[in-house]
Parts: sequence; C-alpha cells; structure tokens
Amino acid sequence: EKGEDADHNLVNLLKLMGQMLDCIFAGSGSIDRALREVFYTLQTLVKERYPGQEAVRTRVVAGFFFLRFVCLALVNPRLFNLVSNQPPERASRTLTLIAKALQNLASLVEFGAKEPYMTAVNPFLSKHRQGMIDFVDKISVSMPVLQGHSRFHHCDIDPA
Repeated sequence: EKGEDADHNLVNLLKLMGQMLDCIFAGSGSIDRALREVFYTLQTLVKERYPGQEAVRTRVVAGFFFLRFVCLALVNPRLFNLVSNQPPERASRTLTLIAKALQNLASLVEFGAKEPYMTAVNPFLSKHRQGMIDFVDKISVSMPVLQGHSRFHHCDIDPA
C-alpha cells in the first residue's frame, strides 16, 4: 500500500541520513587546515558583527561547508569522481533528499509549508541540531601546521 511504502521509504531515508551524518561528523579531523582557517575567520567576523547570536556563526560556516561541498557532491557524485557512472534515478532522488535535509540541518531550520513532504524529517533535524553545532565548532578551530601530518577520513554509504 502507498502509505506503507512512504513509511518504509522514510525509515530508509532516516537511516541513510544518520549514516551520512555520522560519517561527516566523524571526519571533522580531516578538514583541511586552510578551510579551518577560513571557517575560523568567518566565525570570528560573525561573532563581532552579531554578538550574542550564536546560531548565526553556526549557520554561516555550516551553510558554506554543506552547500558548497557536501550537498553539491551528493547531488553530483560523478562530477566529484565519487562514482564512475551517474547513480540510478532512485538513488539520485535519495541523495537529493539527503542533501535537502542536510542543508536544512546546517541552516538550523526545519521544513515547513514550503516542502510539506519533508516535514517528517524534522524530528531527525531537531535530534541532530546540537551535533551540527558541535561539528561546526570543531572544524572552525585555527590549527597549527603539523609537518608531514595528513589525515583522510573515508566512509562508504550505499543509497541504492
């Protein structure tokens, strides 16, 4: 039945979103030093411009990081050489929904009347809000140069 399919699809979507978010959060130590400096500078400037508005500093960095890197790679994985062929239509749709949800989480906003089909994701967004704030704080720390030190974090997630 159609309603059962929707419930099943939502469970799968939330599971994939959780895996994706766990992978991203776990990779915070892999963020390039130059990007960390940019994020640190952004947060510093935002704190000066909007004192007392903690959410703004998170939104600026998270919005930049997720919109320009993570979500772009999710909706165009072939463009970033993450896959050799364009994913099948169903997998592409799933990746698009994950990207939408991650972008809203990065912006610290929930879905509303504009996209009512996504409101079922709102409890997930609420649950992971603090994790997003913590992640942004971790990737926005100015770091000393470590000679010969390189870390790369790798995760495999199958949206199909």
